Formats: sequence, C-alpha cells, structure tokens
Amino acid sequence: MNRFSVCIVSLLILLMLAATPAPAVLVYRGITIPGVNDFAISNSNDSGDLVGAYANADGSEHAFAYIGGHFSDIAYPGAALTVVTGLNNLGQVSGWQFIPGVNVGSSFIWQAGAFTPFDFPGSPGTLAFGINDAGQIAGDVYDQYYANNQAFLAGRGILDTYAVPGAPDTYGGPITNSGLRGVTGIFADGRYISYILGLDKAVLATVSLAGFAESYINGINDAGLSVLNGKDADGTAHGFLRDLDGTLTALAFPGAASTSADDIDSLGRVYGTYLSPDGLRHGFVAVDVPEPASIVLLAAGITAFAIMRRRHRLRGGAS
Repeated sequence: MNRFSVCIVSLLILLMLAATPAPAVLVYRGITIPGVNDFAISNSNDSGDLVGAYANADGSEHAFAYIGGHFSDIAYPGAALTVVTGLNNLGQVSGWQFIPGVNVGSSFIWQAGAFTPFDFPGSPGTLAFGINDAGQIAGDVYDQYYANNQAFLAGRGILDTYAVPGAPDTYGGPITNSGLRGVTGIFADGRYISYILGLDKAVLATVSLAGFAESYINGINDAGLSVLNGKDADGTAHGFLRDLDGTLTALAFPGAASTSADDIDSLGRVYGTYLSPDGLRHGFVAVDVPEPASIVLLAAGITAFAIMRRRHRLRGGAS
C-alpha cells in the first residue's frame, strides 16, 4: 500500500471517529406567549405554532392554540374539560372533551374557531392524540369503564385499532406525515413500553424508558427521531430525545426544576415544557448541534483530504 492509500485509510478512520454516535448537545431557547405566564406545550408544527394548556390567575386550566402569532382559547361547547393534543401544518388541531352525563370522552378537530366532532365508530370513548397533514388521526379508544384501551388510526381510507401483544392497555400517540406512529403498551407487571409502528403496524423500533413509574412516547418525526417522557412516582416529568441508533439524551432546561419533552418537528427541533423554581410552566424549543470536537475532526479530515489529493495529482500519483 503506497503512502497516498495509507493517508486515505487514515482519513476514513478519522471521519468514522467524528461520526461516532454520542448523546445530542442541545441548545435551549425559551418560548414566551404574550399575556400568558403559566402554560404547557402539548404539540407543535414545522412553523413553530403551538397547542397546549394554560392557567388563569385563578388556577383554572384552559386549552389554547398559538398559531401565526395569534392566541386562541379553545373550549368545546358544553364541555367540563377540553384538551388539545395535536397540531398539523394546516393549522388543524386534534383534541378531546368530556361532558359529564353525556360521554366518557369524545374527540374533535378544531380549525380557525370551528369544531368538527370525531368519534371512532363503535367505541364508547375516543381520545385523539395526533393529526398529520393528510388529516389522519391517531389516539386511543376505550370502554365505558375507561379500560381496555387500544390505539387507533383513522383517515385516508384507514380505520383500525392496534393492541400491543400481552399488554392489557395500549395508548395511542403521535403520527407523522409518512404514517409513522407511536404507541405505548402498559403491562400487568407495571412496565410501560413504547413502540414506533409503520403503516402496516409492523414494529420498527422499541423506544421505552427504564426506571420510571410511567413513560410514554410523545413525539416522532419522519426521520424516526422521537421524544419520550418518563414520570417519577410523584409525577415529576423527565424528557428524553431518542436518536436513530437508540441513544437517549436527557432534556434539562437551564435552571429548571423539571423538563418534559412534548414534540419533535421534521427539522429535529424539540418542543417541551419546563417548570421554573417558582412553580410556573414555560415552553421551550431545543436544537441539536454538533459537538465542537466532532466539527473540528470533520473539518480537519476534509482539509487533509483536499491537500493530499492535490499533492498526489501534482506528483503524478508517485508514492
């Protein structure tokens, strides 16, 4: 092997080292909504629009949408509780509501102030979780006793349910534009295990967290990146970003008492909620940036390759 070949091999090794999987390095930015001091994010879209819940001065919780810089209070007519859970790039919001004595949970789509009811056929209770740009809705259905949950997918000619094998309850989760979706199975022994499913309901990845009283998959994008939340026994949330190789990165907004992960968009931006020391909730967005060492190694490798290639040509390929 001549010296040029040895250099090329060395360069490839250098680039492989630079690309070695490692926990993400996240840069955080707080999100403010004018006039709202205490709010939690539940979902986002690629434009940075948000849906979630906010608290009034009296402590009462209300659903909201913050789309195109415009804040909307969302309250289903006659409902004692309105929860919004999903948002697509068309401004369509998925959610559910509860009317005592009328239903055990019924879902809806909200857009520009108008509600469209949605219930999975034949199910006493329907909780919509996510909605994609094609209008497909993912969530879970259950019986009149709030038990026997199964994940569902509805829209674009699809209407089906899915139960994690061996799990008494399966909760539906997010759905992407390509049809990837997340579900969480709750087993009789107390384990919470989440999965990423394809359109054919094939399990593409297991994305569970260990060591928590509860854990759920909250967001996924078409690249397969996902975010999860683990909860302690006291309800404290711990958010995580999961890379394609399974590497988990714990989310920690600087100075926060706790940090949850609520969604990840197609650009890989993570949206979440953090609890400040004063007990108020705030939104944030976090972006994964390459570690400086990896950038230096990569730049050095590319520069070295250019120099070696030029010298090799000038010398006519001599060793």
